[in-house]
Amino acid sequence: MRGRAPYLVVLWAMASVLIGGCNRAEAPAENTAMPLEDHVHLLLYGSEKTCDDDTHCSGTVCQANRCVGVLTANEPWLQKRIAKSVAKTLLKEQALRSAVLEILRNGLKNDHPNVAKKARVIPLVEELGEVKLLREVADSKHELLGGQAALALCRLGKSDALDRCAALTESDDLAVAVDALQSLGQSGKDEALGPLIRTLNPELDRMLLRAAIEALGRLNDPRAIRPLVTFHGKAPDYLIDSTTRVLRSLTGAPHGQNHAAWTAWIQANKPVEAPNVELRVVSSEAILGIPEP
Repeated sequence: MRGRAPYLVVLWAMASVLIGGCNRAEAPAENTAMPLEDHVHLLLYGSEKTCDDDTHCSGTVCQANRCVGVLTANEPWLQKRIAKSVAKTLLKEQALRSAVLEILRNGLKNDHPNVAKKARVIPLVEELGEVKLLREVADSKHELLGGQAALALCRLGKSDALDRCAALTESDDLAVAVDALQSLGQSGKDEALGPLIRTLNPELDRMLLRAAIEALGRLNDPRAIRPLVTFHGKAPDYLIDSTTRVLRSLTGAPHGQNHAAWTAWIQANKPVEAPNVELRVVSSEAILGIPEP
């Protein structure tokens, strides 16, 4: 172990550049096909060696013929893809998991201002089910980092994060709002229904509407049937198909785009009532960039 420790310390120092520094610590030894320190480095930073597919990357993913690491992925979709692959490896190798988590924990909990790059590791922490760490990060003074941790907790079905997740559905940052809607759909919690129904205003941004409808389908709560039928009657053309698909899934009815058929189904079957919520209003400031008088 003593021979490996200096190399791991170097890794922690390197990680500090991206996620904000860390304290010196040693990971327990464990036999792996690749030396522990080399594997930690690969998972965090990837490799410059060319690859044809993921099998060449020992736990990370092959993207544009390079093995991409957790800390070097810029796009959210790539971060999630890497998180799934790396988590699969770490869940099988305890020493490797301990070494990687120590680096991530120290980086996430310090005061280094590089918040955007710190947020890159949240998907991995989520995949590993590290709820305690996510809760600690959710209390961060940095809104972006704390919000991402809260959304991860919401996706894991943790009720204590639902209020914050619901609030983020109305973020001025469209990407954050969409992520929050999707996270509520994944939460599986009854309390998630209200904010999703609240978003069914046809005048809102189409990305918000798509996310809300998809989330309602994933949540699979029959209380959404009535508000979805109401929305179906005034939905923009580009959303009628997706709304119909969700209604079919929730009701088992074979109806198509004919709104009268869905209205008749409601009258005949009397589904459970939805929570009483007000629809979100469209902000003129959001549309024009000009505050209301």
